[in-house]
Amino acid sequence: TGMPGVAAGLAPALALGVHTFGMENMPFVILLTAAFQMMVWGFRWEKYILRVVPHYLVEGLLAGVGLKIALKFVPFLYDIEHETDVWLNYEREVVIMLSLVSFAAFVWLYKAYKKNMPALPYIVITATAVVISFFFPLPKIAIDDVPFQFALPLPHFSGMDGAEMGLILLKMVGFAMMLGTIDVIEQVMSNVAIEKMDPFKRKCDTNNSLFAIWISNMGATFFGGMTNLDGLAKSTTNTVAGAVTKLSNLFTSLVLLIFVLFPFLLGYLPEYAL
Repeated sequence: TGMPGVAAGLAPALALGVHTFGMENMPFVILLTAAFQMMVWGFRWEKYILRVVPHYLVEGLLAGVGLKIALKFVPFLYDIEHETDVWLNYEREVVIMLSLVSFAAFVWLYKAYKKNMPALPYIVITATAVVISFFFPLPKIAIDDVPFQFALPLPHFSGMDGAEMGLILLKMVGFAMMLGTIDVIEQVMSNVAIEKMDPFKRKCDTNNSLFAIWISNMGATFFGGMTNLDGLAKSTTNTVAGAVTKLSNLFTSLVLLIFVLFPFLLGYLPEYAL
């Protein structure tokens, strides 16, 4: 029931890559990363990582990811559309109240229905927030319009001489190996965590996971996509929602496809509901 996406530990590294090489060079960097991952998959080097990664490191990573997500989302609990000189105004009071009531409702619903309908609290809170947003001004998710286009993942070295090109290429290779290493480690650790969460205690085939990752990452480079893997937060949500088979991945991908084709739909979701 592992769910692909950008993992928490990978996001800062990708941001560093964009800052260092520019967005125009990231497809080429990701192509190098995918090539490195292909080598790890082909020679089954991940088995050495499985031997050295202790279980408490996985549990620590899970806790760290949870804290990181929680801290990132704290401002959503009190953000308002119209800032004023007085911080605690009526609009902010309403948002804070909605956040507290939603949190309490979520906890109650989850405890009451976690065995039979674990996804119910997510659906109820999200749907309620969307309805409320039609009657009260609430900050909503902002989606930037990015063109979806096909392009070869080639490096951009315009204005550089031979020495500069060689140096930047060497940096790209080193950075791609770092990204690939983070990918492989997080994937191995994600699989260990997913095994612990799986109600049937099934074993994950890490080599199969790496096979899917390097192929998808290599394909994404032709559309300006970033590298991804089975993210712990998304996999946990998937499992908590009651998923037990790989069909859950297909369902999620179809939902994502809807928002890829119609991204404006996300603009209806208030931030506090996240």
